[in-house]
Amino acid sequence: DNSPRTVKREVLLRACRERERRHPLLLTFEDFAGPFRFLKNKTLTGLYNYYNNLCRGPRGMVIRYICEDLDIEITTEDWIAYLTAGATVPSWQILPEQVLKDLLIRAAASLGYSNPRMMSTEDLKTGIDFLQGLSLFSFVARYSGNTAADVRALDHLCDEYGIPPLSFAEWLVLAARPNFRWQRFPRPHLHRLLQFLAEEAGKDTPRMLKHKDFCRPLPALNNRDLTGLYHCYARLKKDKKISTVEFLCDAAGIPGYNLPQWLATGLPGARIPWESLSPQLIKEILGKAAEELG
Repeated sequence: DNSPRTVKREVLLRACRERERRHPLLLTFEDFAGPFRFLKNKTLTGLYNYYNNLCRGPRGMVIRYICEDLDIEITTEDWIAYLTAGATVPSWQILPEQVLKDLLIRAAASLGYSNPRMMSTEDLKTGIDFLQGLSLFSFVARYSGNTAADVRALDHLCDEYGIPPLSFAEWLVLAARPNFRWQRFPRPHLHRLLQFLAEEAGKDTPRMLKHKDFCRPLPALNNRDLTGLYHCYARLKKDKKISTVEFLCDAAGIPGYNLPQWLATGLPGARIPWESLSPQLIKEILGKAAEELG
C-alpha cells in the first residue's frame, strides 16, 4: 500500500466517524469489511489486511498497531472504552503495561484499597464501576496462564508492573480480615507486630508473651486479636521442645533474652535449660556469676 500515512490516518478517522465509534481502537474487523458511504460503498478490508500482514501478536493487536503507526493517540479512557464496548471480547494482552498498571491501581482504589496487592480473590471477581461492571478476574487469570486468578497470581502481576510491596499498615488492614492466612504475613513485619504486641502487654520483649496476650483485642486490627497468628505458628512448629512463642520470635528474628529479661522470667528452683539459651546470654550469666564469686 503506497498511500501516505496522512491519507490512511484521515481515512481511518472518517471510517470511525461513519461507524459512530469514539475511537478507531473500537473498530472491529466487521466494521472494516462493511461498505462505507464516504468511499462510495467500498470496504476497508484491504487496509486491515495490509496491517494484519505486518503485525504479529495476540488477537486485537492489529488495531493497536494501526493506531500507533498512524500516530493516533490512545488514552487510558480510550482503552477503558475498548474493554467495555461489548462489541467483541476484549483482549487484555494488547493493553500497554502502564495502562494496565494504572487500571490495577484505580480498581483497587475504587474498592477502598491503597494498593492493588490488598485485593482478595473475591475482589478480583467483583465488577468495577468505572469498567462498567467488568471484573479483573479474566485479566489476572490470563496473566497467570490458567483460570486460577488468585492473590498469588495478583502478587506476581504487581511485581511485574512495579507496584510497591504492602506497608506494615496495609498488612494490618489485611490481617483484620476474617480467615486471614497468617503464613502470608512477611517476617520483617512480623518482627514489628510482635514488638507492638509486647508493648501493648507491657512486656520488655516479645519472648515474654503468653498465649493470653495473643487473645487481647487490638484497636489496630479492628479489635480483632492475634490468636490466628498464634495457632498458625503452633501448627507450623515441628520442634516440641520449644514453645510456640519461642518459635514465633525465632521466625521473626526477635533477639534472645538479655540477662535482666531472663532473670525477670523467674526460674525458682528449676534447672536452667542451658541448651535453649543464646551464647550471649550464657556469657552474661557466667560473667555475673564470676563477679559474685569474686
